[in-house]
Amino acid sequence: MMQQDFFQKSGIATGTWSRIARGQAHFQVEDLRSGCRVLGWSVGALTAKADKMAEALERKENVNVVSKDELKSEGSQAGAFIAGAALTFLLMRLSQ
Repeated sequence: MMQQDFFQKSGIATGTWSRIARGQAHFQVEDLRSGCRVLGWSVGALTAKADKMAEALERKENVNVVSKDELKSEGSQAGAFIAGAALTFLLMRLSQ
């Protein structure tokens, strides 16, 4: 599925998605549900897959996936960008 098709079917504006990926906007639950519907996934299946990917990253690559609160406590502004980019990557990867 092409990205443009995904955006059209999900109803998520490309500008909104771009701001989310750059950490300038928050991902809304309804956007997540819409994206999952287009991909034929449930939100639960998506989050379970994300959890497994996070565990594998830590185990295999020594990469620790942290929460937004953990990033805030360290004073990093990169967290929102990274979280948005990670979610974008995951949804696009699942669409393949």
